[in-house]
Formats: sequence, C-alpha cells, structure tokens
Amino acid sequence: MTGGRRIVTFSLAKLQRLRASFDDLRAGRPAHPGQERACARIAAALGATAIPLLVRELASADDGRAAWAAHLLAHVAAAGARDRVIAALREPPNAARDRARDLLGEIHGTAHDATEADRARSLRRLAACLDTPAEIARAADLITHQMPPADLLDFVDEFAGDQPARAAALVDELYVRDDIDDRTRSELRLLRAALPADHGAARRSPPVRTVARTARAADGRCAAIATARRRGTRPPRFRCLWLLIDAGGALADAGYAADLSRRDIDVDVLAAMRAGGLSFARAPVREVAAQVAAAARRCIARGGTLPRDYYLGRDLLGLFDDHWTHWHPPQDDTPALLSRALELMAAGSPDRARPLLRRYVARRPDDADGRANLGVCLLACGEPAAAIRQLSRAVALAPNDAMHQWNLAAAAHRTGDTAACRDALRAYLASADVRPGASDRRRTARALLATLDRDCARPP
Repeated sequence: MTGGRRIVTFSLAKLQRLRASFDDLRAGRPAHPGQERACARIAAALGATAIPLLVRELASADDGRAAWAAHLLAHVAAAGARDRVIAALREPPNAARDRARDLLGEIHGTAHDATEADRARSLRRLAACLDTPAEIARAADLITHQMPPADLLDFVDEFAGDQPARAAALVDELYVRDDIDDRTRSELRLLRAALPADHGAARRSPPVRTVARTARAADGRCAAIATARRRGTRPPRFRCLWLLIDAGGALADAGYAADLSRRDIDVDVLAAMRAGGLSFARAPVREVAAQVAAAARRCIARGGTLPRDYYLGRDLLGLFDDHWTHWHPPQDDTPALLSRALELMAAGSPDRARPLLRRYVARRPDDADGRANLGVCLLACGEPAAAIRQLSRAVALAPNDAMHQWNLAAAAHRTGDTAACRDALRAYLASADVRPGASDRRRTARALLATLDRDCARPP
C-alpha cells in the first residue's frame, strides 16, 4: 500500500460508519430505513467498542442524536453487551443523566433481563434447530459467551439426553473452539464419547455457491472475502465472511454477516477495504481456504484468540478444525466411553450408561473391568440375567478380582439362582478384597452364605 496510508481495520471502519449515521437523521432515525437496519447491525457487531461513542452522543444537546444513540445502545445491550451498557449508563456525562436513567429502566424492563432459566430455555430452542454448520456455529458461540463453563456442561449434558445426534454436532463445534479452556474441553470429550460417532470434521465442503476474493497490500497484509447466496432469497441475500491477515501471516481481524444485499457488501465491506488501499480479485475457494487456515493457525501459535466471527462464517470456506496445527479432536474415544459411563452410573443414570458400556465392551471384549461395569449397570437397569453373563465373563478374565465375584453373587441372588450365588460367595471369601468397604462386604457374604447353606440343608 502506498502514500503512507494504512489498512483500516474492520472495527474502525464500522465505527466510522456508525459515527457518520448521526449526521443524517430525521426525527432521531436515519432517513433511509435500510440505513437504520444496517447501523443497528453494526452497533450489535461492535458491541462494547461502540459504547463510548454512543454514550457521548446520548449527552448531545440535539434530541434527535440522543434518541438515535439510545436506540443503538439498546441494540448493543440486546446483542450480548448488556452488562457493559448498564455499567456505562450508571456513570454517564452530566448532560446524559436523565436519558441514561430512562434507558436503564427500559433495559431492565425488557426480555433481556430474563432469568437464567429463561435464557437456558431460549438456548435450548436455538440448539434444537441445528441443521446447518452456520446454525451450529451460532449456537456454540452464544453458549460459549453466555454461560459459565459449569452451566455450559450441564446444558450440553441435558441436551444430549434429548437429542444426541444434534448434541454431537454442537459438542464438536464447542470442542474445536480455541476460547474453550482445557478443563471444559476435557469434560466435553467425555460427553462426546456418549454421542453418535459421526464427527463434525466431515462438514468440510464449502457451499457450492461460495465466491472467494483476496487482496494483498504492498506492506504484506492480506484480506479475504467469502460470500454465498442464501437459498430461496429474491432479491438475493448473502452470507459474508471477511478477514484481515497481518504482514506476519496471522489472522488479525474478521467480520461476518448472515443477511446482506449486494449493496451492503459493496458499501459495508468492500468500500471500507478499498479505502484502505486494497483491490480484490476472484480466487479459487480452496486456495483462499488454505490461506485463511494457515493464518488462523499462526494466530493461535502466537498465543492469540481467533475472532468470534471467524467461527460463525468459516463454513463458507469449508473450514472446521483447520485452525489447529498438530491437534484434532480425539478419534479413539474408547477410554472416555468408560469414564463417562461411570459418571452416569454415579449420578444414578444407569440407563444412559448402558449403551456406552456396550460400545466399550464391543471395542475391548477382553477388558474385565469393562465387562464387570456393564454387568453392574445391567443389574441396576433390572436385567439380572444379562448381568450374570457379563459378570461371569469378567470373572473368567480376572479370576483373582474379588469384586467380580461379589457382583456375580449379587446378580445370581437377584435371579434366585442359589447354587450360582453360593459358588460366587465362596469364591469371593477365598479372594483378597482390599478395596474400601471390604470388611462390611465380607461380613455380609458370610451371613448370606450361612443362610443359603442352611436353606439347602433343609429336607425338601
């Protein structure tokens, strides 16, 4: 780029357009309805970045400018920056105090002040409509930024019980985000093990209607834009992802919009980039995808966090977990199957643990602990005959494990098979039980065996 100009970042370009909207108002709104909607989208996308400008305008002597600022602040609050807006309105400039108080009342009185339960219900309704990669990414983004990790895991766990296939897609999306902490990712791995096996990485093909453009500045910075027409829209409407790559090849900024006209793309996206000295040319989607994936990996390698909009629009380029260099979601989830099943058993949900243990045993048929845990689970589910088969196999695989004999005795006693129960109790008492609670188990085993022996000694 020449003439000393530098590339205008997307956030700055949006902020400039938002500022310009205050210069052409009619009764507190832009003269053109399309401009009003566009500015509302821009304010929501900027979030907290727009708050200082809007609070200053709220103090304007011009009632129209102040009304427009209040309208946009309400959009910013609704888009997820509610707490930041409220904090700014509690300490406004003197000239804006009355207006700030009125706006605070409106914000507190709207549906955005819903309870945690209301918000969770809304997210469940959203998650129930996970039909496309874009919808999945949007749901994951909302959940990540509106729920603390513990609530996120509880929500996903509950959702998995209702709609396991869609929950699998949601967990895959959450799992690959770089703004998920390691502990939460580890817990998600356990949850994922319980869900259908098809992995989100299969969603790698970009929409057939994607058009990609790239540009490079003289100082080495690059930009890329991907657009795809939304199905069934007349006149056509488009999804659009735009990205800025710094001179070092790392992803520096991103923007995404789900519903733009051609004019919106020209004015809101391309014009701002051209103002920064960039000139775009069509490029093969695969080449642009490779460039963007490499830039995302470099961003993470530097310790950066990928922009939220990258996740929302990356499917336009057929990208999924390509931002990780030497890492992919685990393909062998067999150990996690057992861990998750034991969690469910401990939580009193043997019916949910049962299919996981069956999958585990199918993969590791000679694992005595897997067989034993499946047997205990089947017993808890009211299937003692099936439990005996699994526990008998566990005993055959690990005859010196006293707990397998103990559990087999319990299953045999449940079915009324006295002979099998006595044999298992004798084998248990002949084994070394060193686990917690052994003294109580041995006392119970002796008493039950004595009772069964007396019953068998009685004449018919």
